[in-house]
Amino acid sequence: MRSVYGLVGISGTGKSYSAERVMKLLQATLVIDDGLLIKKHKIIAGTSAKLEKNFLSATKRALFIDKQQREDVQSQLLMNPHEKLLILGTSCRMITIICTHLMIESPVIWLDIKDYTSENDRQLAMLYRQRGFHAIPIFEEQFHYASKAKFSQWLRKQLTRSHFLNTIRKDFHFTSSPLQTITIISPLFGRGILIIHPRAVNDFIKHVISEHHYPFVLKNILYDITSPQSLVVHLSIRLTPHLDSYINQFLYNIHEDGWNHLGIPYQDITIFIDSIY
Repeated sequence: MRSVYGLVGISGTGKSYSAERVMKLLQATLVIDDGLLIKKHKIIAGTSAKLEKNFLSATKRALFIDKQQREDVQSQLLMNPHEKLLILGTSCRMITIICTHLMIESPVIWLDIKDYTSENDRQLAMLYRQRGFHAIPIFEEQFHYASKAKFSQWLRKQLTRSHFLNTIRKDFHFTSSPLQTITIISPLFGRGILIIHPRAVNDFIKHVISEHHYPFVLKNILYDITSPQSLVVHLSIRLTPHLDSYINQFLYNIHEDGWNHLGIPYQDITIFIDSIY
């Protein structure tokens, strides 16, 4: 049975940037990162979530929802049955979903990114993220090769690792192993301001209720796109034992899934009970 490792860390903590270092420590040869299956810095299957135009479709790509993408990765995993696999994710739940979709049955050995990076590494990774850049542990020409034709010209402009690192050095002193191989890109969904349509938030809340079988019916939401971390939810509820526990778990799911699926870390969530059914 293959050894499977799950490297967990919130966005911007340097998972992709540190992937090669972690793989060497684990003696792993395969890595799953943002929809790609990578072997020795080369993409062998999958499609990068960074090529998607919005965060929601990028999340679906990263979770291998697409059937063709999923089957391509599964095929390559079957061709490399004994090689150790490192999966990068923002949470244990995200990695578990990836394993389910790819039918990876080996137990996951959980790793925390903080155990494999220094404060210096995490500050650098956060600086990348704050400036809208993302790291991928592959050769630059590999990303060109895997990209869709209509993005090729855009990618040539965006693969600016050397220039970007020079601008970083002006503001931030850091040390980096010359053995590390990363590609720095600015993803399509990272350009400009990301706005999640209220209808998408409404569908997201309905999905949370349905997935966890909560005794609620969503009546309405109030969502200000200028203040995306605030959300007001109007519910119709069914009287049932332990209702307070359901409410607390519901709030937790909105907070966690809101970040994983919509990219919004909801902090201010207000629930109104409009009716009882």
